[in-house]
Amino acid sequence: MKQDNIISKTLASIKGLDQRPSQVDLIPRLSAYIADWFFGNLFVMAGPFVMFSLMTAKEASYKNLYSFPAYGLAETWSYLSFILALIFYSLYFVFIPYKVWPGQTLGKKMTKLKIVEAEDYETTSWQALLMRHLVGFVVVEGAAFTMGQYLQETLSLMTGFYTENYLGTAGLILAMVSLILVIFTRSGRALHDYMANTRVIKIEGEEPVKKLIRDQRRRNHQLRHLKK
Repeated sequence: MKQDNIISKTLASIKGLDQRPSQVDLIPRLSAYIADWFFGNLFVMAGPFVMFSLMTAKEASYKNLYSFPAYGLAETWSYLSFILALIFYSLYFVFIPYKVWPGQTLGKKMTKLKIVEAEDYETTSWQALLMRHLVGFVVVEGAAFTMGQYLQETLSLMTGFYTENYLGTAGLILAMVSLILVIFTRSGRALHDYMANTRVIKIEGEEPVKKLIRDQRRRNHQLRHLKK
C-alpha cells in the first residue's frame, strides 16, 4: 500500500534506526508476542489470585491489586502480591529464556524464534533480558502486560495519586510506537529491542548470517595478528 511505503520510507530516513533486514516474518513475530502475552499474564496473575482467594476464602472475586483494600484487607497484601507477581514474571521472561531455553520464551519456542544480541547474534545475557522484558515491557510499554498494570496500581496505592490515566496512556502510545517499528522497519526491532540491544531471529533462517559474522570476526583477528 502507498501509505505503508510512505511510513517505511520515513522510518528508513531516521538516523539511528537499524536498517539491516530481518528474515522474521510479521505473523510469527506477532504470534510469539500474543502467546507470551497470554502465558505471561497467566504466570503473573497466578500469585495474586491464589493469595486473594486464600485471604478471602473465595468469598470475593479477584480483579486487580485494588481488590485487597476494597475487601477490607491491608494494602500490604497488595504490595506482597506485586512482589509475588514480579517474581513469577521474572521466571517467565528472564529465567526461562536465560537458563531453560536460551533466548526463547514459551512464545518464541513455539514459533521457532530467538532473542539474540543485535550486533553479533550471540545468545543474549540476563542483563539484556532484564532491560528488554522488565524495563521495556513493564515500565516503558506498560499498557501491554498485566505486570505493567500492577506496577501502576502499586504506585497509585503508595502515592495516593491515581497514575493509570497518565502512565497507562503513555505506555499505550509507546507500545504502538514499538508495533510500528516492528511492522514498518527493515530490521523489525521494537522499542524494547533498541533498549536492550537485541533483535529477534529465526533459529534456522538466520544461522547462516551468524556464521558469516563469526567468519568475519575470525578474518579480522587473523589480519590484526598478521599486522603485529
